[in-house]
Amino acid sequence: MSERDFIALVDSVHHLVRAPIVLVRDRLNPHVSCRMRDLTAKTPWLTVFQLHAYSPGLNPAE
Repeated sequence: MSERDFIALVDSVHHLVRAPIVLVRDRLNPHVSCRMRDLTAKTPWLTVFQLHAYSPGLNPAE
């Protein structure tokens, strides 16, 4: 999934649910690109939480 696809997905979900969105994302390149940082900075209905680079506490298998 490219950053363009990801941005379109987030925008489409917002239009569908007509409510603020809380997004928890990992550090995949399209998720942390300049375009995504710009989108999150100028979009008041989008709250983003960034996962740590390595989070074994969030994965019970580790």
